[in-house]
Amino acid sequence: MTIKEICETVLGPIKWHENGDGLCQCPGHKKHTHGTGKADCKVYTSGSVPTVYCFHDHCQEEIADANSRIRDAWRMYVAEPVDEEQVRKAREAAAKKRELVEKTQSRLPLILEQYAIRYEGDCSPTHWFDLFSPEDVVWCGEPYDSGPRFQSCWRPMELVRARFESQGLLPRGQFTCPSTFKIGEFNRRNEAVVQTKYLVLEGDQVGLTAPVKTEAERERNKANCSAVINWLATAGGMTLRMVVDSGNKSLHGWFNHPGEARLAELKLVLPALGFDRATLKPSQPVRMPGQMRDNGNKQKILFFQ
Repeated sequence: MTIKEICETVLGPIKWHENGDGLCQCPGHKKHTHGTGKADCKVYTSGSVPTVYCFHDHCQEEIADANSRIRDAWRMYVAEPVDEEQVRKAREAAAKKRELVEKTQSRLPLILEQYAIRYEGDCSPTHWFDLFSPEDVVWCGEPYDSGPRFQSCWRPMELVRARFESQGLLPRGQFTCPSTFKIGEFNRRNEAVVQTKYLVLEGDQVGLTAPVKTEAERERNKANCSAVINWLATAGGMTLRMVVDSGNKSLHGWFNHPGEARLAELKLVLPALGFDRATLKPSQPVRMPGQMRDNGNKQKILFFQ
């Protein structure tokens, strides 16, 4: 049995690419709280071990189970003998990760109680400009604005600021990125990033057992976002620079990038707290301060330092 056949046995039909990787339906797609895209769940067979990855957060239990089933079956068919010591270390590492996630989840009620804070205000979007150097090339637009025909979405921050100061106009679109991009690069992708200056944390469902729908749930989720952001900025040792109201149900905390070691830990614990893992990617779009959202609410800066 080939690795592709093993993956299809566990996951169902897979659209394979020439490099051996493919696209499939997420085994936990029913738990997705946002729309499921065709490329959200991927199967990687070109690495050292076959791996399933999904863009969404709430399906991670099903993804972990699928990875375990695929790898167990894969080890039965590989020609090389299994390195038992390597397997033991991998299991120990996985156990430590689970322990960290469970410990963080158990602390959430205390975090929400002890670090409750209310960020409020409507600061000028020029504060967002101040987070970047004049020569930094930033991207602003809509999520699918990427490619040569969207060259106008990439501008040095000094031009973005000059346009606002002279005409009172922000760049087109509701989104930006916390990273800077290479000069002459017109594809919003991780490989085009020069520096990820900030880590933006967004809580879609913090301390709530079901997706946010009502106005009361939106306000509660924002309050819970505030508490976790404050916890990270005080007890967590992270440097908070800005808090943005998304204009809907969540707040965005802009932190100085903590480094790769801390980022690896945050990738584990933040989804367990109800925060979106997608914003941890360098080129991920996030809400641009000062713009109006489709629902008529302003995406505004509540806090800046």
